Amino acid sequence: MRLAREAAARTALVVVSILLSLAVLELSCRVAAGSFWLKHWPNLVLYQLQASHPEKQVDYIYDKTLGFLPRPGFTSPRISFDADGYRLTPGLPPDAPPAPPVLVTGASFAESDEVDDADTWPALFQARIGRHVINAGVVAFGLDQVVMRTEQVSETQKPAAIVVIVTADGLWRSEVKQLWGAPKPYFTLNDKGALALHNVPVPEMHDPQRTMSSWQRIFGWSKLVATILERIDGHDAWISGNVRATPSGTGERLACPLMQHLAALGVPTLVVALYEPLVWRNPAEFQAEHRRLSQLMLDCADAAGLATLDLFAQVDRAVQARGVNALFLTDHHSAEGYRLVADAIAAEFERLKY
Repeated sequence: MRLAREAAARTALVVVSILLSLAVLELSCRVAAGSFWLKHWPNLVLYQLQASHPEKQVDYIYDKTLGFLPRPGFTSPRISFDADGYRLTPGLPPDAPPAPPVLVTGASFAESDEVDDADTWPALFQARIGRHVINAGVVAFGLDQVVMRTEQVSETQKPAAIVVIVTADGLWRSEVKQLWGAPKPYFTLNDKGALALHNVPVPEMHDPQRTMSSWQRIFGWSKLVATILERIDGHDAWISGNVRATPSGTGERLACPLMQHLAALGVPTLVVALYEPLVWRNPAEFQAEHRRLSQLMLDCADAAGLATLDLFAQVDRAVQARGVNALFLTDHHSAEGYRLVADAIAAEFERLKY
């Protein structure tokens, strides 16, 4: 009996020591993350999903083909959409010719997240070229959704030219059927190398609380778990609500067929590569990978007969001269950064005679 009691005591001591160590590590992670997290202990997975989930954002609505789209007629101090769900582009000169519009598509860098309507690059671009610009960008879209959106809007708006914004993460987004808790369409390649569309009609979005796993419910509150997963590159899958549909690398194989779909529209199209601020805030390996993926998309666009423009060098020069925080906010360009983008694309439009 004495030996059993000693064994139980030792086990209890080990368990208590482990729990105390984990508690210290948890508190340390929260201190490192900021004092806010010492006072607030929500389930971090649910917190992130509810913050980013389109169904929880009043400016987006469910769409059976693309997953979600901007809410037509939505207006707020930060962002506004017109009656067709396109972001407003104020500042069109009153003497602008009544010619077919220029269409802009892409994800958040096309929509120009984080700045007011007047500071988006499509609005500034519109003022520079003196022609109506339709901003049909949608946050969080993958390259697959961007191409589908471009096809849909081109059919109704009959643009004179198209600008498609691509970023490296558009490729991995094309590999999932649920992104940040929101279902989406996705493509695979059939035996003949042609695109095959899946998950359409897109399932309706559900409250994130219904999509969380048991592990996320139990350990989702832990900053320690989130920090460990971030270090081993598992944080995104843990906290984003992503559900993979195809193997890693599929997005790269889809790039050329998707660009061929854009070329099939028969509209003069400029594919522009933009880069998130993490490209300058992370080690050189991160930058190299993003540039590789962007160049892959531009090469596919070029092979399909589309015009291309890589803005890394121009933005990099500005970052080196003025600092990354002058050109970027949290995840996207600042107004100053979007001005640089608008100027560069306007100059390329003039060179191409679009």
